[in-house]
Amino acid sequence: SGGAFPGSSVFEIAANGVDLNKLVIGKPGTAADATNGFIDPATLGTCVDQAKAKGWSAGVMAFQFPDADAAWVKAAKGTSFQ
Repeated sequence: SGGAFPGSSVFEIAANGVDLNKLVIGKPGTAADATNGFIDPATLGTCVDQAKAKGWSAGVMAFQFPDADAAWVKAAKGTSFQ
């Protein structure tokens, strides 16, 4: 990870001793919902797929419903969680 919160990616946290299956990814539903941390849900879905392939399977959550609606969830979960 980089930017405002270096060392905070799933695998960086896991490398410091936290079990992968306890690390839930949380992101704002839209860019307007937070000052930083927003990632397009489709891009997040690609990241989720990559993380799942490396052994992570804890889940994804969004801040600010209804901005993170069913379409957001469908895109953000990638193809790994059906």
